[in-house]
Amino acid sequence: MSLTHVSQPNFTFPEPSSDFFSAFRVSWSEQLGTGRSGPIRIAHCNTSGKTYALKILRDTEDARHEVAVHVALCKTSERIAQVVGVYTERYQLKDDLEPFQYIFVVLERAWMDLVTYANKERGLSEQKSKKIVKQVLEALHHIHAFGLVHHDVKPENILINHNLDVVVSDFGFVHCCGSNTRQMTRCTPAYASPEILYSAHLVNKHRTPEHITTSSDIWSLGVTLFAVMSLRLPFGKGKTTVEIGKIMNASVSFSEATWWNVSQECKNVIQAMLQSKPTQRPSAAEILESTWMADVN
Repeated sequence: MSLTHVSQPNFTFPEPSSDFFSAFRVSWSEQLGTGRSGPIRIAHCNTSGKTYALKILRDTEDARHEVAVHVALCKTSERIAQVVGVYTERYQLKDDLEPFQYIFVVLERAWMDLVTYANKERGLSEQKSKKIVKQVLEALHHIHAFGLVHHDVKPENILINHNLDVVVSDFGFVHCCGSNTRQMTRCTPAYASPEILYSAHLVNKHRTPEHITTSSDIWSLGVTLFAVMSLRLPFGKGKTTVEIGKIMNASVSFSEATWWNVSQECKNVIQAMLQSKPTQRPSAAEILESTWMADVN
């Protein structure tokens, strides 16, 4: 699979509706998870009774960009969490001192996120991991073809259903390829690539900033694959000097019993994804064409 760049999507904030509370009822006491912007709520359609995931964003320029990118991408790929509707309302949330303008993003509801599923399964088998990762790679291939970097690939942002069908969610940190890494200081350290940690001033604030590439998403997916199979992070949480040093050195160990029955092809893919130099990591398309992916249904 070659990376064919598609025409630049129209990242224009969609024309919103303003009757959210006429169409939906929100279960404020329940939440499906927590995103960058806060809890993901459950919205009940007043006509069909169907339940959806609900993301509530303060109406800002950044939030509108996030929604615009998400809507554009999900229109052209089933591997992106599907947006059902976008609404804007002036509303006062529980902790607000006064009403604010909010964006209510209604999304198709998934069964659970990948971190919950991996814990439920007490670690994923190689075959299940391969099926899931293949679909994430297809999503990343699609995102990268638009010249974008997701910049927050992690198990919490990978959603699955009962058949292990996968979608990628949360586009709050998305950037264009070639962005200066120093502009990209927001990250989840445990899943962040070495070049992103440099930009976040966690290593050397005087270092010349690099330009972000799609390979940072490949690193994050490599950490994710390691984590869901072994139920531990390969380099720790990336919050201490020692843990950051491990990320920068990119030394991966497969010595634990978890890995004894895992194929060498799988370990090779993980090691390739976790190369410290971005130029040495394979693309999403190259991993999809690897020997390890040959037998995925």
